[in-house]
Amino acid sequence: MAAIACAYLNGADAESAVKALADFSGAEGRFTEVGFYNGARIIADYAHHPDSVKVTLEAANNFPHQKLYAIFQPITYSRAKGLADGFVEALSMAEKPILTEVYDDREKDHSFSSKIIADRIKEKGIDALFLPTINDVEEYLKEVLEPNDIAVIMGSNVREVADHLTDRKSHFE
Repeated sequence: MAAIACAYLNGADAESAVKALADFSGAEGRFTEVGFYNGARIIADYAHHPDSVKVTLEAANNFPHQKLYAIFQPITYSRAKGLADGFVEALSMAEKPILTEVYDDREKDHSFSSKIIADRIKEKGIDALFLPTINDVEEYLKEVLEPNDIAVIMGSNVREVADHLTDRKSHFE
């Protein structure tokens, strides 16, 4: 209703707004249900801030599931370091947080690692895992995902894993 009202207020006729809304499948990259792998639901999300990670995991917890895997790749080293406390808190909501190395194509200081976040989650008694590459993440998920699990794959490049697991063409297209 809100989308139709906004369209109408911006000059669209109600009939056109209803037709456009009927074809809308959601914003790519935000809680996108990509498909299934071995009976596990695969969700891709661009979440790259602790608040968005938390909201995404809260939404995933609304689905019935056996185990919730939260796969996360921080973006930029300085950002990962500065927001580490928030990432530890947000990712601790999952039964199995998995971190892969920071994605960064512009910073020169690589003195921080996602492993630090994973280790801090482990200190809280949660079974967190650090896997250095997205290929490592993909291989691990292929081994452990079972029916009724949920894998929420969050970040930039790591969303490729969701595409590979479900044979989706590409989240970029």
